Amino acid sequence: MSGMTLRDRIFSVASESDFDFLAKDIFSLQYHHNTLYRKFCDALGKDPGRVSSVRDIPFLPVEFFRDHDIITGNKKEGVTFTSSGTTGMNISRHMVTDPAIYRKSFTRGFRLFFGDPSEVVILALLPSYLEREGSSLIYMVKSLISMSHYGGGFYLDDYSRLLRDLEKQRSAGRKVILLGVTYALLDLAEREQPDLSGVTVMETGGMKGHGREMVRDEVHSILCRAFNVKTIASEYGMTELLSQPQRRTV
Repeated sequence: MSGMTLRDRIFSVASESDFDFLAKDIFSLQYHHNTLYRKFCDALGKDPGRVSSVRDIPFLPVEFFRDHDIITGNKKEGVTFTSSGTTGMNISRHMVTDPAIYRKSFTRGFRLFFGDPSEVVILALLPSYLEREGSSLIYMVKSLISMSHYGGGFYLDDYSRLLRDLEKQRSAGRKVILLGVTYALLDLAEREQPDLSGVTVMETGGMKGHGREMVRDEVHSILCRAFNVKTIASEYGMTELLSQPQRRTV
């Protein structure tokens, strides 16, 4: 990957050695151009000259994103994402200078597991995310919906409209994804128990204080029975990591 920029190399990793070299080069960049991170590394006795393995690279604690504006270099943020947090908790802020890198990342991940976004209809049941500003999940879903030839949309608690729209898209033979925060999908399952055969159901986000937390296998078992589907897909992200990994459950 000689001659490629770091940005290009991120999306050109083809082997473990590619990843290792890239990670160490990014570490060097962050160390030399992010004052807060450099101070943190120095306190641990870690610098690019002393790190020979990816496993030796220090990770900035997530708490730092609550107490500091963390940004590398002299660029200004293009967008700032915030964590959901809980009542009385300081939220984390992730200042992103180039949102295009994030868009490219989640779009490639989506294509890998679910196909071309232009051919998919996403119906999003994400009430707790829609009701606040700065959600990286909402940013991702809006971007993916905008790529679709067939539209899509967001729903708070209007299950009747959601199910009408879903049936309309499914009857038209389109590939439909119902993406919902876990507690909202469980509520939909309990109230409506709709037959969603042929629909990809994707859960994310957990309970967010709406009932007891459950392990993923328990959640998936409940949803599979209620929705008449064989598998449930998952999407989990973390503001501080700028991460929206997507996974199709086999």
